Amino acid sequence: MKLHPKLKKSIKKAFVIGDKTFYQFEHALDMPVARWHFAGLYKEEADRGLSRVELDQALAQMKNLLNAGDLVSAGAIVNELQYRNKYLYDLELMYKLASVVFFELDEELTEYDSSYNAHKINLFKTLPMDGFFFDLPMKHLMPFQLNSGGDTQNILRVMQERLNLGRKILAEIP
Repeated sequence: MKLHPKLKKSIKKAFVIGDKTFYQFEHALDMPVARWHFAGLYKEEADRGLSRVELDQALAQMKNLLNAGDLVSAGAIVNELQYRNKYLYDLELMYKLASVVFFELDEELTEYDSSYNAHKINLFKTLPMDGFFFDLPMKHLMPFQLNSGGDTQNILRVMQERLNLGRKILAEIP
C-alpha cells in the first residue's frame, strides 16, 4: 500500500503517460473536500450528458418559448434533454471528471486548479480511445463501458456525433 506523501491517504497507481505517473485514491472518500466537490459536479454533468451552463441555457430557452406559447419547440428541448440524460455521455465532461480523479504526486489536491487540470485533460486526450486509458482507468467512471463489448472507440464516436447533432438542434430552435 502506498500513501500520498502529503495527505497520508492510501493511493494506487492508475496509469502512466510518457514520464508522468497518475494515481488515484484507494478509497474515493479519502479525496479532499474541494476535489470531492468537483468530482461530484463533473460526475453529475457527465451522467446528465450536458454541463450546468448548457442546462441553464436550455432552461432559459424553454422558458422563453413557453412564454411565447411555442409549446412544440419547448417540447423539442425537453425531448433532447431527456435523450441526453438517458443515453449520452459527453466525452469532454468525462475528461473533466478524470482530471479530478487522477492526479500526480506533486499536484495540489486540496483544491482544483482549472488551468493545471486543463493541461492534464490535453494530455489525456493524446491517448487512443481504444487503448488502456478507456479500457481500465476510465471504466469505473463511464457506466456504458460495462456493456460496450470492447467497442469503446465506436461508442464514444457515435455519442459525440449525437451530442453535436443535439447541440445543433438546440441552436436552431428559436
